[in-house]
Amino acid sequence: MLSEKSPVILMYHGIVADHSFIPHEREIGAELYDVFSQNFESQMSWLKDRSYKVIIYSGDSERYAEKEIVITFDDGERNNFENAFPVLNRFKFLAYFFVTINRINKPGYMNWEQLMELRDAGMLIGSHGLSHEILTTLKQKHIERELIESKAILEMNLKIAVDTFSVPRGFYDQNILTLAKEAGYKKVFVSDKKDRDDFCLGRIAVKKNWDLKRFELALQGNVPLNESLTNSVKGFAKKILGGKGYDQLRNRLLK
Repeated sequence: MLSEKSPVILMYHGIVADHSFIPHEREIGAELYDVFSQNFESQMSWLKDRSYKVIIYSGDSERYAEKEIVITFDDGERNNFENAFPVLNRFKFLAYFFVTINRINKPGYMNWEQLMELRDAGMLIGSHGLSHEILTTLKQKHIERELIESKAILEMNLKIAVDTFSVPRGFYDQNILTLAKEAGYKKVFVSDKKDRDDFCLGRIAVKKNWDLKRFELALQGNVPLNESLTNSVKGFAKKILGGKGYDQLRNRLLK
């Protein structure tokens, strides 16, 4: 069965095990998105058993089969290489890995050799900016640096064309999208699943506390009522407070 809609795009962050080193550069609350490695493997097995096809998104108004999905990883943590990559290889799934340049080679993050191994296995490497800052709080020239220099550094070191960008921290506006297009990106991945077209691709964030039933709901495009209400409140707060204000409030609450 074919659908004119874009495929479901899942967004992962940390894929952790008992021995995983937790990077010091992480933002407050990052642990809410840590998926235990055994749960990640169960999710990938669930997809395989139900004949889902994990694809690389090409966009451009194509038609997609109902059981085609996209998998992405943000931040470039080392646990993605150690815990997610072997599982993806076993199931022959391809995925996007969006990395933050200034964190490459730091403790808890992937190094260039690991990124090259992902590349050689057919994984897509994209930019997650230079510094993981909230782009909407930056001046124009700083935003351009985040977009342009991160792309150039990845291309120089990995010898590949980098044409996908994942917006760090979830805040973006039309100016960010315009600058990304001018920088040469063909696709921008964001964390708000309701915003989606051939250039700006919304995703569903997979969280630590999901069981397989909640995972299945996500693939069906369904959100439990309590989560829907929480998301509405968060969306309203982001709109009113802006990136910096919302981040400060969130940090206080999570502390």
